[in-house]
Amino acid sequence: MDSQPQNDAAPQQPEQQAAPEVPAEQPAAPQAAPMPATQPAVATAAVNPGQGLGIGSLVCSLLGISLVGLILGIIGMKKSKEAGMSNGMALAGIIISSIGLVLGLLWFVLVVAVGVFGNSSSSY
Repeated sequence: MDSQPQNDAAPQQPEQQAAPEVPAEQPAAPQAAPMPATQPAVATAAVNPGQGLGIGSLVCSLLGISLVGLILGIIGMKKSKEAGMSNGMALAGIIISSIGLVLGLLWFVLVVAVGVFGNSSSSY
């Protein structure tokens, strides 16, 4: 017969490993509070309040409208200083406008002087 002993019992099944016990309800992970709709998702850079006036000052001074450029530059510089920021465009507009005003004033004085003293010949 067989060399292996026979068992009268039912055939043995391989041992099954018991599944790890899982609690019926796991506590939910803490969730972050949703962001309110009024806050922006990204941080915005600070806006220089006198920047537009500084650009306008520079443009006007380059176009030869020196008095307007000087006024815009001074207002833009003041607004930027109140906000604690610098404004290079306004400073450039002030400098160029000042130079333009001085040159324009000198030109005016020269034209008037030539007009007054240029016709010094008497017609007697």
